[in-house]
Amino acid sequence: MRQYEVMFIIRPDLNEEGINSTIEEVTRYMESNGCQIKRVERWGMRKLAYEVKKYREGYYVIIIFDAEPQFTEPFKRWLLMRDGVIRMLLVRSEADPTKPIKVPSEVLDVYEEEMTAPPSAQEAGSKGGSEQSEKEG
Repeated sequence: MRQYEVMFIIRPDLNEEGINSTIEEVTRYMESNGCQIKRVERWGMRKLAYEVKKYREGYYVIIIFDAEPQFTEPFKRWLLMRDGVIRMLLVRSEADPTKPIKVPSEVLDVYEEEMTAPPSAQEAGSKGGSEQSEKEG
């Protein structure tokens, strides 16, 4: 068996129950196919770098697990067919499953700035300007 890490993003419009059932469905599938789940990390709702399937944010989940190599391709296909999953990435991992996965600080800094910053004056000006020009025209 080899160690893998799967990161998947769940649709943001699901409620807490929908998110939990999606994660449960994924872990049940993995265990029923002989995987040994070492860790499940819920990173929560995060802003996406670009629009994915018309969503601008999603609920991130990371699972570290052991599996046979032949499990990975069918699992990727199965996971992408789930209604609640909008994106996924599966990689072979050397991470220590007993330690939390560390997000680079520069990623967190940018994310926190974007989430806490008020709309910029430029955005407000461009919205106001387009409304004004429509009225004049």
